[in-house]
Formats: sequence, C-alpha cells, structure tokens
Amino acid sequence: MTASKIKILPEQVINQIAAGEVIERPASVVKELVENAIDAGSHRIEVELWDAGKQKILVRDNGSGMTPEEAQLCVERHATSKIKCLDDLFKVKSLGFRGEALPSISSVSKLSLTTKTPNTLEATRLRFEGGKKIKEETLGAPSGTELLVEDLFFNTPARFKFLKSKGTELSHCSEVISQLAMVNPSISFRLTHQDREVFFLPKSFSLLERLLAILKESADTFLPMANQHLEWELEAFCGVPHVTAHSSASCYMFVNGRPVRDRTLLHAMSAAYQTLIPHGHYPKVILFLRTQGGDLDVNVHPTKKEVRFKDTHFIHSFVENSIREVLRPKLQVTSAPSVS
Repeated sequence: MTASKIKILPEQVINQIAAGEVIERPASVVKELVENAIDAGSHRIEVELWDAGKQKILVRDNGSGMTPEEAQLCVERHATSKIKCLDDLFKVKSLGFRGEALPSISSVSKLSLTTKTPNTLEATRLRFEGGKKIKEETLGAPSGTELLVEDLFFNTPARFKFLKSKGTELSHCSEVISQLAMVNPSISFRLTHQDREVFFLPKSFSLLERLLAILKESADTFLPMANQHLEWELEAFCGVPHVTAHSSASCYMFVNGRPVRDRTLLHAMSAAYQTLIPHGHYPKVILFLRTQGGDLDVNVHPTKKEVRFKDTHFIHSFVENSIREVLRPKLQVTSAPSVS
C-alpha cells in the first residue's frame, strides 16, 4: 500500500472541520448569535425557532449593526473587531473574539445576514449557502442585525442524524438564552417556537430580579453575597441550605459575563456547603466572578465554555470562603433538605 502524500485541505473541508468544533447543535448557533447581539450593545434580542432550530433559527437585535464593509468581513474566518493582538486575549471583555462563529455557521447552513448601522441609509443583506455567497443586495430595514439560519447541517447529513428530539433541542436552546439573560438584566429577551412564545424576559432593574424571573424562585431562597480581593470581584446568590438539587446544573457560573462550566468553581461551591447539605446533593448557587486583570485565559476551547485561572488555588479559596461566610449563620441550623 502506497502512503498518501501530505496535501493542504480544500477551504471547504477546513471550514467544516472548524464548524464541527463550534457548531454541535441548534443551541450552538443560538449561543453564538445571541452573544454577538449582546456584544453589539443590543437592548432587545428576539430569537425565533422552527423545528427546534433544525429548520430555521432567526436572531434579531437592535444593536449597533454593521457597515457594508464589516458585513462582508464578518463571514471570513478570524475576522473580528474584538481583539487586535495577542495580549488582548488576556483582557478580552466581549463574549465573542475568535472570529469563527459566522464562518462556521455559514459553512453548514443557508445563512441570510441583514444589517444596518444608525448612520447608513440602507441595510445590507448577504445570502450564503454552504459558506459560498450567492446573493448581495441593499434594502430598507431598521438599525441592528437580523440573522436567519436555515437547514442546519443540510450539507453534512451525518451531523444532522446526531441531533436529538424536538423537545430536547428546544430545551438546549432555551437554556442557552436563559443563561445569557441571567447575566444581562438590562436586555430584554424573547424566545418563540413555531410562532408561539416560549418566554419573554423584559428588562430588569436588578440582577436578582432577572434571576428570580428565570428560576421562578422567591427572594428568600437566596442569600446575596459580594466580596472583593485585589483585582477579583465576586457576587453570588447562595441558595439556603435546605433547598438542594440532585444535579450540579443548579450551580450557575459566570466569569466576566460568560457562562462557563468550571471544576474549580463547582468544587469550591460544593465545599462551602459540605457540612450543610447531604452527600450527593448540590446547592443552588448563581455565581458571578469578574476581573480586570490578566490572570484569566478565556481562549481554552472553541465553544468558549471553559476558562483557565492562573492561580486555581486562590480562586478556590476565595470562592469557598466567601460563600462559607454568608452561610455562617446557618451552620448552627439543621433541617431536612427539600430537593428540586
């Protein structure tokens, strides 16, 4: 058998490999597009789904929009307005920064982009199919951006077969939007499916108000806490010990406004409750960690769900001790836990 010669992959294959890392299901598309809308300074974000996003995903915002030149660039791989040099990776404050989302989505769907800035007279509309531009036009439209994604994975049927039921995929989409809404109370969010409203979250006047609206809990379920050390700021809403869950999904973590899943943070939260809740149970905690420094790496995974702390020991101790302090009055109180 003759060994194959090394060759450069075609651009289309490169794009689909990259898309496989970023776009796993409809919820992945929703996450990337809603994050872009948040980064654009939107005050109102609407998401419309058909067949749980398998058939259509539409995300509409009233953000800053893009110029015709920016619209052309945004579907090019590694084109971004968020960073300019390597050092920026350790100071990035936006949710998106890799310049991979729209090219990845475009390569595995039929994408229509309509966008307008407040300073332009007309909107720009671009249409793509499998990553190739098939139409460009100008039209009247309000300021902001509208992205329509149709027939997700139409050109990669093997990927489409791995999608779950309509209910499961819709649940994933709803969870993605809910988590982004948790940390952005000044933005209104609306989700519809098959033209029926799934939920509407009007602008909230406080973080707690938004959290209670999403989690459908009462204010006395949580103990608010805030702490600061050096460049790190911590804000959390810690569930009372007698309200627990069987899954770590009850622990929400946000780092610099980004929803993440992090073992260090999860272990610190659980450790703070160790003597207060039964073994195998998890507390209800919503944690917001922020830093202005460079001791945080968000460029760990293409989906941006993971972060890397420079000093994990400090972060664990800071989070655990801060939560334990607010729970201190409860240490002398024991009661049978209720599980949700």
